[in-house]
Amino acid sequence: MSTASERIEHLVRDGKLSQTEAATLLDAVHVAPPKPSRWALASNPFERVGGATAVAVAFVLAAISVLSARLGVRFDGYFDFHSTANAVPWRVAAIDQLAAWIVPTIVMWVVGFAIVRRGRFIDMLGAVGLARLPYALFAAPLRWVTPPIPNAGAPSAFTVRLAVVLVVAVAMLAWHGTWQFLAFRNVTGATGKRLGFGFLVAFVMSEVASKLVLVALGAG
Repeated sequence: MSTASERIEHLVRDGKLSQTEAATLLDAVHVAPPKPSRWALASNPFERVGGATAVAVAFVLAAISVLSARLGVRFDGYFDFHSTANAVPWRVAAIDQLAAWIVPTIVMWVVGFAIVRRGRFIDMLGAVGLARLPYALFAAPLRWVTPPIPNAGAPSAFTVRLAVVLVVAVAMLAWHGTWQFLAFRNVTGATGKRLGFGFLVAFVMSEVASKLVLVALGAG
C-alpha cells in the first residue's frame, strides 16, 4: 500500500507536480486523520495494513491454512475450499497455497497495472494474502462441525447443524470475495468502470490460473 507521501513524490519525479505544489500537498496530508473505528478496520483493513506488514500477516495465514489442510481442509483454487476425508499431504498443501495466493497475486497485479499503470507488487501480495483471513481462520473449525457425508445412495438429512454450516460457508465466501475486491481497489487505486471491469477480469483469470497451476504441478 503506497502512502500519500510516496504518491506525491512519484508525481514530482514524473514532472506532474512542482516542488512548491508538492510541499503544499505534503503539508495537507500530514494533518492527522481521524482515528478509524474498530468496525472500519475490521471491514476494510487494507487502508491501515499494507506493504511488508501485510505480507508478514499473509505468510502467517498461509501457514495456518497449511495446518488446516493437515486437518482435512483443501484450498484447491483461488476461491475454493472443501473438506477431505484424510489429511492433505504437505506437498499438496504447499502447492495449494501457491495456487490460491501467489498465482492470484501475480494475475491481480498484472491486470491492475495494465488498467491504471500503478500499484506495487509487494502491496498486492500482502493484500491478496490478507484477504484470505476468513478461510485461514474459519475453514478448519467449519470442517470439524460439518456433518459426516452419508453413504452413496443414502438420503441426506437437512439438519439444523447442516443449515448452520451452509450459512457460515456462504458468509466466508462473501467475506473473502469482498475483501479481495477491496484489496484490488486499494492497491490499484482504480475507480468506476475500470475498477469493476478490472476486478472481474482479474477474478476470473485468477481462478482459471490457479486451477491450471494445480493441474500442472500434479495437485489438481
